[in-house]
Amino acid sequence: FSLQMERIIVKRIKGRELSDTLRSMKVGEELTIKEKDFRPTSVFNACYRLKKEGFLFSCSAKKNIDGSKVIRLS
Repeated sequence: FSLQMERIIVKRIKGRELSDTLRSMKVGEELTIKEKDFRPTSVFNACYRLKKEGFLFSCSAKKNIDGSKVIRLS
């Protein structure tokens, strides 16, 4: 049992703050975004737009987490 378990951060994010929140993530940081805050397609689109600015994310949407999981890769 490791004491250095990854912390999964769940934040309440408003409309225009999605891209800013993704931009402010540190490399390797994981963020769970609830579906009631943003639809998975909105999260995927934000990740795609930020890729053009040089930010790389891994995005996945699963029903068991009721939203999207985003990990910043670079």
